Amino acid sequence: MDKKLSSGNPSEENENAASQSEERTSPACERGSMIFEGVWMKLVSSPVSSSAPRGRHPKDTDTVSLLIQNMSQPQQKELEWESLREEIGSGRLMEGVEKAVMRMELGQEVVVTLEGEMSLPDSPADIPPDFVPSIQHTLRIQLKEHVAGAGDKVTMTAEDKLIRSQVLKALGAGLYSAGRVRRAQEKWEAGVQLFNILQAEDRSDPHSAEMNRRCQDAQVFLLLNTALCKLKRSLWKPAHDDCTEVLDLQPHNVKALFRRGQAGIQLDQWDEAEKDFKKAQQLDPTLRREISSQMKILTDKKKAQNQKDMPAMQAIFAKGNVYSSKEVAPIRKVNDSPPIQIKSLESEYDEIEEEEEEDALMKRQQWYNQMLGTGQMRLGNTFDDDDDS
Repeated sequence: MDKKLSSGNPSEENENAASQSEERTSPACERGSMIFEGVWMKLVSSPVSSSAPRGRHPKDTDTVSLLIQNMSQPQQKELEWESLREEIGSGRLMEGVEKAVMRMELGQEVVVTLEGEMSLPDSPADIPPDFVPSIQHTLRIQLKEHVAGAGDKVTMTAEDKLIRSQVLKALGAGLYSAGRVRRAQEKWEAGVQLFNILQAEDRSDPHSAEMNRRCQDAQVFLLLNTALCKLKRSLWKPAHDDCTEVLDLQPHNVKALFRRGQAGIQLDQWDEAEKDFKKAQQLDPTLRREISSQMKILTDKKKAQNQKDMPAMQAIFAKGNVYSSKEVAPIRKVNDSPPIQIKSLESEYDEIEEEEEEDALMKRQQWYNQMLGTGQMRLGNTFDDDDDS
């Protein structure tokens, strides 16, 4: 059902909404505005009924009912509202509208200004021939209804996650083919996050283990795709991390090794990148041409770095000493006392033997004294009985 407004003036409409007795407006929301990812959004009013939940925002797979007014059209006396009911994440909403709605609460009204790809839907993904990225689109949006969808990664079943990941996989593929790499990455990353939590496996139920295996395979596929997008966007470290995560799950994944090697080249991790390429070629010899091309890039970067470092190294060696006097550890002095002189080896050996005999005698005496002291040994009588008489 369409709704008519008497004026397109946001301040006048806000006053009319505040005057209604059955609604109340949040002052904090009314003051708020934000800029995110190429979208400017200002909260015009936040009328909330007593039964409306607070702090709940629409999320992926939720269904919303919206009233949207295009304020970019030539000003008229009355601007028409378009009624729209759509699922978040279906791809049919403008990207900027979807992101704005996911920050709204039930009953709120906002004004958003979009530009660039934010004014395009995800499906169809093709960019229109007459598309002008610099043109701004200003829309007024009301969130009239919010119905929960399939849930999130905590509440969704493994089956639901696999179904949803296929939708995100297809949306990302269409966007990537259309050259919208950033948005394709977002769709595939949303799929990756679904599988960050898996269900507990029960040994008596082999189905749970099989579902987790399928979820892991789906996550690996999406991680490899996000890594590809990040390589395209020169996001070397995030791409490297995605590939490492894949290799933690599947150490012999050739695509992960190859793409991590590509990222490693740009991160100056040349030794690690070379190892990744060699391992990938061992696993899949058909990649010889692609790996040779990457190894040439790696070698060229090494040469360029050596050329860059050469003047500094030449300047160091020209001084004669690579290290300064402060960097060199001081030489320790050898003991200056005169050496011991031995005049006769035989007398020296005799002296050593005498010292050893004295040590042995002292040890025997200590042992005898200990045994006598504890009563374990006593001295025998050295006199005969006959002599006593």
